[in-house]
Amino acid sequence: MTTHSDLDARSLALHRLAVQKVRDDPSLLSIVSKNLLHWQDTVCPGTQAYLEQWADALSSGEQTILELAVEESENANILRQCSPFAGVLDHSERFSFLKNWRENHDSL
Repeated sequence: MTTHSDLDARSLALHRLAVQKVRDDPSLLSIVSKNLLHWQDTVCPGTQAYLEQWADALSSGEQTILELAVEESENANILRQCSPFAGVLDHSERFSFLKNWRENHDSL
């Protein structure tokens, strides 16, 4: 059975991959910025506080938001559930990651 801890571990690993890709190509941070701008107008009010935390981290600089994306804390686990890093990894990268994760983590 998949637990919340399993899902959090998978999300953290996926974000580590996305963060490395942004470090290699900082222009990809524009995807994060565009996601935040778009979602601020479209998400439910209960999610706004999380988006504000991401936006604050982004406004503090690239290093701050990248560190938040891979932070190991309960708050970061929650934030990754509405992550603006969606789209940094292309479909094939994400699919490859998920396939590899499933092969190496029986519970997922």
